[in-house]
Amino acid sequence: MKEYDRFLAHVREIDACTRIWKRLDFDRQCCAPKGGLACCGEDLAQIARRIHELRCAPEFLEAMEGCLGQGEQLTEMELRSVQYQYELYQREKNLSAEFAQELSRITGAAFDGWVQAREENHYAVFAPCLKRVIEAFRQSAANRDKKYAHIYDACLSDFERGSTVEQMDAFFGELKEKLAPILKEGKPAKTPEPLFRAEVPVEAQKKLSLRLLEAEGLCMEKTSLVETKHPFTQLMSRNDVRVTTRFYRENFVSNLYTILHEGGHAVHYTNLPEEFYTNGMTAAPTFGMQECISRFYENVIGRSRAFCQWVVPLIREYFPGEAGRITPDQLFSYVNAPRREPIRMQADEASYCMHILIRYELEKGFMSGEIPVEEIPALWNKKYEQYLGIWVSNDNEGVLQDVHWADSIGYFPSYALGTVAAAQVYYRMNEDFPVYEAVERGQLYRVKEWLVSHAFDGNMAGDFFTWIRKVTGRELSVDYFVAYLKEKL
Repeated sequence: MKEYDRFLAHVREIDACTRIWKRLDFDRQCCAPKGGLACCGEDLAQIARRIHELRCAPEFLEAMEGCLGQGEQLTEMELRSVQYQYELYQREKNLSAEFAQELSRITGAAFDGWVQAREENHYAVFAPCLKRVIEAFRQSAANRDKKYAHIYDACLSDFERGSTVEQMDAFFGELKEKLAPILKEGKPAKTPEPLFRAEVPVEAQKKLSLRLLEAEGLCMEKTSLVETKHPFTQLMSRNDVRVTTRFYRENFVSNLYTILHEGGHAVHYTNLPEEFYTNGMTAAPTFGMQECISRFYENVIGRSRAFCQWVVPLIREYFPGEAGRITPDQLFSYVNAPRREPIRMQADEASYCMHILIRYELEKGFMSGEIPVEEIPALWNKKYEQYLGIWVSNDNEGVLQDVHWADSIGYFPSYALGTVAAAQVYYRMNEDFPVYEAVERGQLYRVKEWLVSHAFDGNMAGDFFTWIRKVTGRELSVDYFVAYLKEKL
């Protein structure tokens, strides 16, 4: 169809500019010297402006409307591609190219401000940057044709298509209620055993990390591993996925589970349906879908007794010193012990979603204007003490621990959705083959094969709740997550 060919040519130009933006952003976060950050930020802003101009170009709108008007001539995936791009157009059409450029400058400066604030362990350095980010996001939401019941609905829907505060309030309310007994029963772990604090050279950790990524089913000729301050995974193309991590010489377990998590993102990125790559839809799956896969690998697989049985011989192989003396039972007990940690990424499975709840409540409050930016740290610390019994001693282990607010508001709930859904996926997967038997034998490829045939399909172009129902045959339910925790703990 001629109209769709016009549409697709435009999409590919947008995708090319987006890949340039991603490479610049990757450079900024992973290897640019401090003196070069400002230039990186300005380059990103210029590309952001160009992407906006392409997305809102009259000829692109004309091609999209032409395709939508002749939808019966398109394949199902082609129609979904047009609908997805039209959805993105609707978000941005009332904003100027100058605003898109300035928003990129604001978020770039906020990232630099976060890095500096982390170095000084002082939230006040980041606060002015966050205030500008919030104001820009409010302006963006207010300029959309769609009017939201709550301004935070706009933020949520950008990460979880169609999600609302009302829906998330109900989800978190149920989650909080059903996790309360488990959190009450769990006693915080004692001081970590010395074996898990033994010094392990970064190079040895990196070798094991690459082995784990390969075990997850990633092609290492198409996957790179780089160190950064806040781990993330970036898709450049189907043949180029960038995984990042953070190594601690005296805490090798942290990297172990970061790799499983980020590797899960890479598995997601590189196994989408072929039509997603050819029709400009690699970013169409919601973040809850992504987090479901990454949290599945990190927790359901990684914190299982079966995985501990499989990975400990590898730890002994790569870490022949003191750390290599651990046993599978010790590792299983260590990574599943109840921990009331102030750092989200170090939390146990039961308390993790409470970390997300706190962020959700704060985002909802500061987007509505009910919480001034200056009061966020105090409220953060108060909620940690109230919900988890944790005293936060400084900004780095408190409000500055995550980079997300530098450029994204509304992402955090996706972590909780993905965590809950991961348990539900496990129960469904286990109906088809004994998951943990396969893991103990080192057959992680069977997990990926099941996900490719059951989860990575055209339904990823829709909303999270429909997708999980298609994958598991059941509505999303907190009960699966609660049952999973009780069985393990």
